[in-house]
Amino acid sequence: MTSSPATLEKLKAQRAEQRKKERRAQAKAQRAQEARAETRREELRQELRAQAAQQALDEQAAKEQQAAKTEALLAELRLNRRLESRADEQRKATQSAQLEQLRAQTRAAEQTRQQQLEARAQQREERRAEDHSAKVTAEKEQARVAERSAEVQRERQNDARRAASQADQRQQRLQEKSATQQRAAKPQDRKPAQPQQSRRAQQEDRRKAQQQDLRESRQAQLRQSQRAEDQAAQHLDKVRQQRQAEMQRGQSLASQREERRNARRDQQRQDLGDESRAAERQNEQRRQRQQADLETQRQASLSQVQVDEARSQQRRQAQSESRSAQLQAARRDQRRNEATSADRQAAINAERRAQSRDAETARQRMEGLRSQQAERSRNQRQALDAEQQRRGDLRAAAGSTRGQEASAQRASENLSWLRTQGHSILDENDRRVVLRGVNVVGLDSGFQPDESLRTLLGLDDLGLSILTDLWGANIVRLPFRAQTMLEGQASPSRNALLAELDDLVAALAQANTYTLLSLSAPESAESTPPPDEATFRCWQLLARRYQNEPGVLYEIYWASRPIADGWPELANQLIGVIRREHPAALIFATSASAGADTDGLPVRFATGAPVHIVVYTFRFTPQQSPFRKDPGFHSFAQTYPVFASEWSDSGLDFGRASEMAGQLFDRYAIGWAAANWNAAPNLVRNATSHQFTATRFGNIVRRALTLPVPTQLTPFPRL
Repeated sequence: MTSSPATLEKLKAQRAEQRKKERRAQAKAQRAQEARAETRREELRQELRAQAAQQALDEQAAKEQQAAKTEALLAELRLNRRLESRADEQRKATQSAQLEQLRAQTRAAEQTRQQQLEARAQQREERRAEDHSAKVTAEKEQARVAERSAEVQRERQNDARRAASQADQRQQRLQEKSATQQRAAKPQDRKPAQPQQSRRAQQEDRRKAQQQDLRESRQAQLRQSQRAEDQAAQHLDKVRQQRQAEMQRGQSLASQREERRNARRDQQRQDLGDESRAAERQNEQRRQRQQADLETQRQASLSQVQVDEARSQQRRQAQSESRSAQLQAARRDQRRNEATSADRQAAINAERRAQSRDAETARQRMEGLRSQQAERSRNQRQALDAEQQRRGDLRAAAGSTRGQEASAQRASENLSWLRTQGHSILDENDRRVVLRGVNVVGLDSGFQPDESLRTLLGLDDLGLSILTDLWGANIVRLPFRAQTMLEGQASPSRNALLAELDDLVAALAQANTYTLLSLSAPESAESTPPPDEATFRCWQLLARRYQNEPGVLYEIYWASRPIADGWPELANQLIGVIRREHPAALIFATSASAGADTDGLPVRFATGAPVHIVVYTFRFTPQQSPFRKDPGFHSFAQTYPVFASEWSDSGLDFGRASEMAGQLFDRYAIGWAAANWNAAPNLVRNATSHQFTATRFGNIVRRALTLPVPTQLTPFPRL
């Protein structure tokens, strides 16, 4: 049986109305459940605040008491320390005076010793001079004796030579005389023989007389020389005796001088020994008196210290008794508070378990509703496809407007509802989805009425075909300000802008591409201000407008600088605003450090459980990378889903950091949106003018877009 087009339209309208009623009922039930849970949480918070206030008061009182006791103890310790310091100063002054006296005595003894040493050195010098003069005198005396001996020897030799020469002269004279007599006797040889014999006898007598005279003269000379030698020897003996007597006298004088010196030295030593012994006795007596004085002072100080110690001991004992009594009272109060806290904590835990069960039941209900909704959508699509095949010509006659609406409806239904499980994003068929795409800026710029938003953003039919079909992107991130959506621009108005945004979302959905609406925080020089009322109203508007669109995703608050304190609670509130209008929305949330690390992540309920269906966003640039800055990012990326909202390249390292980031994205299955499709830093030369030649970073992004969805791999080991 063939149904008419009017019947099909009514059927579709009824089904759409039924889906809306179911969603409204689900949202209403969830809001009521959240309101009840919020009421319970508020009551528990009030109880906890009251308990914390009471505990703070008790702790403050205990701290004040403890501070007073501590101050008293410190005052007592300071007094004791002052007394001890005074006693130490007195002891030090006494010791310094004693040391000064000992130093003066030591200096005096040193001076006396030095004088003694100098006197001894002078005496040694005098003795050396006397010994040297005696030695020089003895050497001179020996030289004179040796010289005298040489003179006597020379005189003897001269006397002997003179005696010999005189004997020779006499012998010569005798010979000459005999020769003269012989010459005179020669003419008488002719005389008779008798007279001649008498002459011979006379000559013989004369010769004998001469010989006798010669012998006598020689003997006289010998006797004379002997007498001279004896006289010389006697003279030498006298000289020797005189010298020996002089030497003996010198030795006796030297020995007498040495004895006198030794006597004087012994007397000086004895005098010095007596003086040193007297000084030592005086020093010993002085030391004994000082030690007695010190001992008396020490005993007095010790007795005073003992008295003070006894008093302080009594005070400490009294204080310890009072402290023990206070501690016992505090322990009793603490036990009562612990018992009360345990009861309250048990109630809180029971409430949390109930909330967890309710949340799990709601989640399971939502999963069931999603599966039913997906099943109904598949059945409807199958029925519509069959009906469209039957109608054939009726579709062509229905007109181009109806055909466009039907194609938009199918395009939106072709995108699956997304959810999270572990660190992955899954579609309705539990298939893993990795969102990879680009940033497109310009929603806040405004445009003329005769222009279209898609043309301004470079996402007209040609640009969208290049981005999705040729490059392979499956997500487009659209940053905007809250005031733009709430108030619009001078051109276009708010309604015209929202209509253009609807057309862009439909075109992206028709190209099987998700739209990520990213609300940007106001610019600030220091830290990013927290979300204001306009932020909450903007998300309420957009979540209500696109609550039936599975292709619209929500990035609640993106900042370029760290966000002010209280961001986790504010993020929870923003997520609640969106979920009240759109319970199945996939939320993107950043950290308090503006995507630099995992500070404050994951976002948690009041029960402590992580908020479900949330993806956490980060910023990746060559200068900033959570892989390098945050050591815990690796384990976080293996536990929760992660998305790089801004992946950019400065070009300073010729794309090496970007290539490394792309490899890490692929290894950890991290989704990303590269910056930017239509603004600097450009991925293509000029998307608005249809100049789609890729830049260097664009080629890196294009290669990363062509990579298949990775299987679940073990990440690189951390170095």
